[in-house]
Amino acid sequence: MSGKRIVAWVDGVGGFLICLGEEVVLGQPSVDGADIAVLADLSRRHATIRREGESYVLTPLHRASIDGRVLAGPTVLNDGAQVKLGDTVRMKFHKPHALSASAVLTLESHHKTEPAVDAIVLMSESCIFGPQPRSHICCRDWTDDFVLFRRGSDLQFRTSAPAEVEDESLSTGKTIAGNCRIEGKGFALSFEEI
Repeated sequence: MSGKRIVAWVDGVGGFLICLGEEVVLGQPSVDGADIAVLADLSRRHATIRREGESYVLTPLHRASIDGRVLAGPTVLNDGAQVKLGDTVRMKFHKPHALSASAVLTLESHHKTEPAVDAIVLMSESCIFGPQPRSHICCRDWTDDFVLFRRGSDLQFRTSAPAEVEDESLSTGKTIAGNCRIEGKGFALSFEEI
């Protein structure tokens, strides 16, 4: 596996795998295999996606295509790209926020991931949870944005709404370590390191 991963469980919204490495491996679940494990007829290490500055490059290790074009080598992913792995796994690549290099992968085929999540965030410096369509994780009923961001090797958050982390009141700057729950007026989410 290429890097640290956490799952964000957002109450009333769903689960989201957040990959923090510069490169992720896509493939079947295995002990030493994929960062993004898809329960499908794929190789253990089927393809990689690497963040290079503001861009993401998909490198096929086995059969893969983008927008119907079979790949022969590394290819830059454009916003809205339709990625196909093997014969049946279909994903959409999306960069929702113009000021963030983070991207989102959503499965469009019937396949599930392990752990089972609704989408995968390829996190650069920040991940925005909020009601706007430009949010990486859209939480339609929320009134404020919740921003997860890197501070050195730590993950911290900020929000304009008052929040409690493990019964400690604060609104910003708390390091998210291991498993924790954050709640505020109109929102609640938990983080689980995997």
